[in-house]
Amino acid sequence: MTVVLTINLRPRALDRTHMPHQATIALVPWATVSVPSMSNARTTPSLGLSLPVASAPSSCPCGSGEPLANCCGPIHGDHSLALTAEQLMRARYSAFVLRRRGFLEASWHPSTRPVSIDLDDDTEWTGLTIRTVIAGGPGDLVGEVAFTARLRDPATPNETEQQLVEHSRFVRENDLWLYLNAIS
Repeated sequence: MTVVLTINLRPRALDRTHMPHQATIALVPWATVSVPSMSNARTTPSLGLSLPVASAPSSCPCGSGEPLANCCGPIHGDHSLALTAEQLMRARYSAFVLRRRGFLEASWHPSTRPVSIDLDDDTEWTGLTIRTVIAGGPGDLVGEVAFTARLRDPATPNETEQQLVEHSRFVRENDLWLYLNAIS
């Protein structure tokens, strides 16, 4: 898949000293592209850019069936967009799949957050099933989500699929849902 982006660059002023030599533009959370500076500050050029995004999943890893950009992707950039405990749980699963350590740390309650989060590069997360949701809605302060996450670890014999079964507790503080701990 290729994403084509047209960018109209407008200088802050006609003075060329305000023009950057090179600009880096984030197209999606997982890709960036460098754009050479403009040669004439009086024009507003259009740049046609093609960027392969083979590493970007076409649908969200959480299993919603929605594109990542319409599901967990925005929550990874602004975790206040998770309006429910289930949305945060799905975004956290997707962050494990995509190895977004910063989001996992930010969405973990400080009282239970480990010093570091180990994301095993060899683990292949293969699916998420939400089994039960208790409370955790937009007006709640606590919520629980029971889920099964499926994974493959090359270190296991025959790379058989394994299951992580967890019942998690979430709290909402300062309008942010946070993962607190595993109940079971």
